Amino acid sequence: MDRMNARHALATAVALAASLALAGCSDSLLVAPLIQEPLSSLTVVPSSATVLVGDRFTFSATGIDTNGAFVPNPAVRYESSDKTIFTVSTNAGLGIVRGIAEGTATLTAIGGGVSATAQVRVIPATTGWFLQPSSTSVELNDVWFRSDGNTGWAVGDAGTIQTTSTAGHAWSRQTSATNFTLYGVWFTSATEGWVVGAAGTVLHTTNSGALWNRVIVPASQSLYDVAFTDANHGTIVGANGIILSTANGGTTWQSVFPTTNALRAVAFNGLTDGWAVGDAGVIVGTHDSGTSWFVLQPALTSQNLRVVRWRETAFANAAGYQGVTPRTVTTPDSTDWELRNTGAAYQLEGLWFTSPTAGYAVGYNGAGSILVTSDAGQTWTPQTSNTQFRLKAVTFIDGARGWAVGTNGTVLHTVTGGTQ
Repeated sequence: MDRMNARHALATAVALAASLALAGCSDSLLVAPLIQEPLSSLTVVPSSATVLVGDRFTFSATGIDTNGAFVPNPAVRYESSDKTIFTVSTNAGLGIVRGIAEGTATLTAIGGGVSATAQVRVIPATTGWFLQPSSTSVELNDVWFRSDGNTGWAVGDAGTIQTTSTAGHAWSRQTSATNFTLYGVWFTSATEGWVVGAAGTVLHTTNSGALWNRVIVPASQSLYDVAFTDANHGTIVGANGIILSTANGGTTWQSVFPTTNALRAVAFNGLTDGWAVGDAGVIVGTHDSGTSWFVLQPALTSQNLRVVRWRETAFANAAGYQGVTPRTVTTPDSTDWELRNTGAAYQLEGLWFTSPTAGYAVGYNGAGSILVTSDAGQTWTPQTSNTQFRLKAVTFIDGARGWAVGTNGTVLHTVTGGTQ
């Protein structure tokens, strides 16, 4: 037997002994310490998986030894980066994962002097939209989640900033050092974020909200929304048509007033093209990074517009009262908008697109309302919201996982794109 085959035989024998011991074949069976043959690389199979809370999923590993030979079942052990999300046990070279709570964490296989990882997403089995405990009863006006789906923030009345690290299953309050109503939240990275609110309030954090600092801006008006295209370039809109912009991460701000109507929302697609919408149906745009703004003429509607989002590179949608849902239809130009409508019963406040064609609008029609489109906003279909309270904002991190917030501290969550 050559040295390569001998090493493989030894590894197989050790793995078999470990398997028998784990199976409980003999309480007195003595198992030699795990001997791991040297490896040059290791791969976890599959590289990612989605697991329901309470369910199990089995991972395996393959390796390449130091002689370049394929090793189909190397001796490895598995670890979870967050045991509150999933646990894992090792049995005969397999990693058996069990979902504990919603979130995303890393599975690591270790053996032969090397390691490899896989991503594990755990989601609840609940379908549709369901309530989460927000730990507050104040009105929540906006919500933001990191792309991992674990950490998020919601802002609202009385200086409220709520945060979660458990995909919304538990929330706690951060210290905002203000009692003014907060209307908008935006994070440029995992740690740096911005919040805006009444009386010219602008808050900034560089440590995920452990400390929020007041930023002085040339405005005393209520500020309703904030959007950054990168860490340096940001735009804030508010009452009396004010638009504040920064190109240096908030060190300095410039203000312009392209309209006297309150601007309720702003959205940029890259550094160049942006839209802001507001009261009396006003739509203002920029194609030069906010250096100049133009007012869409003639106006498409006299209804208050509350939100605007880009659905893809050159196309944007807005939404507002009396169910109006304007959208651009050709290029991001000043004349290429058309008026759509979901029905006069809907007072729409929030909007989000998960793809160029799929999007969600939230608001109120006597109860909390959620509408979904699959044709880029040409038509909208209601979903069951499971709340009586007005919804103010909605966000998604992929096509399935989303959150909506509203009055009375309402937080809704879905892991199925809202479908039952």
